[in-house]
Amino acid sequence: MKYNFENINSTDFSELTDYKIMIVGTSNRRKTNKEFLSRPNCSGFNINQQLTHGMPVDQYQEMIKNNFNSSDPQFSLFKHLKYDVEQSYVELVK
Repeated sequence: MKYNFENINSTDFSELTDYKIMIVGTSNRRKTNKEFLSRPNCSGFNINQQLTHGMPVDQYQEMIKNNFNSSDPQFSLFKHLKYDVEQSYVELVK
């Protein structure tokens, strides 16, 4: 099964931790200069700087937990990934 912009809205991301993230397009995310408690803010741009083609979703979540402050208002294990799938930047494949 593959998840992309056509079928991602009805998806429970907690069931996709064994899927791989495939980069299939160009991200439209922009850099911000804000810092949050001496770490980069948890923006989609900063997350995508550490995203690799073929990264498993559970590894993506660990990367967010390890590199971004959970007190950051933008902190989310799924929000940024869902947006990137909706924008056709990535697809999730098994």
